[in-house]
Amino acid sequence: MEPAARVLPAGPRKLVFFSNTSWYLWNFRLRMAERLAASGHEVVFLAPPDDYSRRLAAAGRFLPVGLDRKGTNVVSEFVSLVDVFKALRREKPCVLLSWTPKANIYGGLACQALRIPYVPNIAGLGSSSSRADGLARAMPGLYRVSLRRAATVFFQNGDDRDHLVGAGAVAGERAVQLPGSGVDLARFVPRPLPPREPFRFLYAGRLLGEKGVRELVAAVRLLRDASARPFELQVVGFIDTGNPNAITDAELAEWHDEGIVRFRGQSDRVEEELAAAHCVVHPSYYPEGRPRILLEAAASGRAAITTDSTGCRDAVHDQATGLLVQPRDVQSLAAAMQRMLEMPWEELERMGAAARRLAEGEFSEDIVFACYEKALGAL
Repeated sequence: MEPAARVLPAGPRKLVFFSNTSWYLWNFRLRMAERLAASGHEVVFLAPPDDYSRRLAAAGRFLPVGLDRKGTNVVSEFVSLVDVFKALRREKPCVLLSWTPKANIYGGLACQALRIPYVPNIAGLGSSSSRADGLARAMPGLYRVSLRRAATVFFQNGDDRDHLVGAGAVAGERAVQLPGSGVDLARFVPRPLPPREPFRFLYAGRLLGEKGVRELVAAVRLLRDASARPFELQVVGFIDTGNPNAITDAELAEWHDEGIVRFRGQSDRVEEELAAAHCVVHPSYYPEGRPRILLEAAASGRAAITTDSTGCRDAVHDQATGLLVQPRDVQSLAAAMQRMLEMPWEELERMGAAARRLAEGEFSEDIVFACYEKALGAL
């Protein structure tokens, strides 16, 4: 017999936000935490410590937990699961809200044992889902066990929802699709395009091979040889240290010396980077949820080039708000960049205006907040 469901208190509740990095919670979930806190809820952040942990502590209450997001050692992973269990047992939250694969899986397992209601968010299935090893084969089973008693399971795109519902990991009536993480339409606003020359392409995100960064560099080389118009590629982001698919410092230095990229490092003011760009390029073939930079680009009135792949195609309407290219296809990517570079100014402006309308109609973070508030109310 399954344990009886807990009866949650009415009104304000203690909520734990759980992810595999503090960086993720700060950059993608702080606005939701602030909104729920303004409604009277107590929000506690649970994540491995990193450079953003102090910011979370200043914004609320932060609890460190031992979790290696890339670890695969069975003993170490069991220790991580126990650490999550102990943290939740001490904290006794009313609800756990989780993001990222390990947080969803370990949080779900711990919550089932502790009879804590939980609401996971599948923000992409992660790189393990695209591998051909034992971990990839085990993932549907891990999700099936960890998600089986979730009150609601949020998805950021239809592909992931259909995959896990079809695999029997989530019941269809509990699977709810969101427009990604949503975007702050008051922070990201349309601004006039910068002067035509040099034409600026912007890549903003983690510097991973699976994000299409190497293909982007190869496309820039082709474009540089073929185009008479001056252009540059601005790169904003960071090297994901410890990730086996990360771009290396040596590669980045070589590209910079070659004049391929202008590397601007990490930025907490992405809206300013977007204002200085003509077009965003996100040639990812990573198993995305729905890339936040594409939502931010749309809200900022900027056209985007991305791949016709999971998550990415949900954020760009081909030929209307941007261009879709084939994943891993350097020639296709270079051709799309060439088209943007040579596009009449009025058409580029129309594409950006259409992107903003799309963001207003489908990508507002208010839509995401309302879905969470509904899910919490249903508990």
